[in-house]
Amino acid sequence: MLHALKKVINKVGYFLLFSHLWLGLCAGIFTLGSFLLIQSTPDVTYILFTITGTVCIYTIHRFYNFQLQREGNSFIKKTGIAYNKVKSTLLILLIINGLIASISFFTLHANTQWILIGPILISIVYVIPLFNNKRLKDFPLVKIFAIALSWTCITLVGPMSASPGWWEESGNWFLVAEHILFLFAMAIPFDIRDEIIDSEMDIKTIPTIIGINNSQYLGLFCLFGAAACLKSASDKLAIPGAIAESLILVYMILGFLIIQSKKNHSELFYLLFLDGILFLYGGIIWINTVI
Repeated sequence: MLHALKKVINKVGYFLLFSHLWLGLCAGIFTLGSFLLIQSTPDVTYILFTITGTVCIYTIHRFYNFQLQREGNSFIKKTGIAYNKVKSTLLILLIINGLIASISFFTLHANTQWILIGPILISIVYVIPLFNNKRLKDFPLVKIFAIALSWTCITLVGPMSASPGWWEESGNWFLVAEHILFLFAMAIPFDIRDEIIDSEMDIKTIPTIIGINNSQYLGLFCLFGAAACLKSASDKLAIPGAIAESLILVYMILGFLIIQSKKNHSELFYLLFLDGILFLYGGIIWINTVI
């Protein structure tokens, strides 16, 4: 009985990670944290768009890159679920999340829609070759900047856009800088993970150019920069000290994961713990807000 229960939990857990449902939830909680950080009432529709849009985009990436077969085999070994069943289920999730994300998008304010068009297009062409048979991620150093900028626009600038004249508040721009640096640092371990594959495909990334150790130092430096930007944003936007101090703890945990990233870790390290940093970031802000 215990063995059967463990097997079921194993299947469910791996599927949540493999299907990007966990990443979608993390993106939603991270966005919730952004709403609370700028002291704005959370927009449930926008958060739903973030969750379903994230699942949709990353599932498109998985299908287009033909990674489903390779990753699916690993998933099947761990769960015993048939490959065709996994593929069919992911396709269903893609359709459902795509519909919900589309409906949610068209109910948003027009200004917010215009802000989101750019990062949505970046997310799509990130993996689809539209430039002389090259993907956006194939251009030197583009990959990590595209991720940091598009995620910042969707999870922070979008929520900000609901406030008239949001761009005139300097504190908001310090917060944008904080998000960019934080997400940039968070993306470095993923580049380190892909360093061998990127080298073989001649894709220039930060680890392939400056090495793994220097990439880790860069990630830690970005976290210090994020902390400085957070301090400036806190002063200008009157962000409660408890929230700012809690986010410093999140930076420290991410810094530890960055240091650990040069070791050979399983996909769980990246999908569960590193993606989970987004959940922790937003969750800590929510906890400090409701207490």
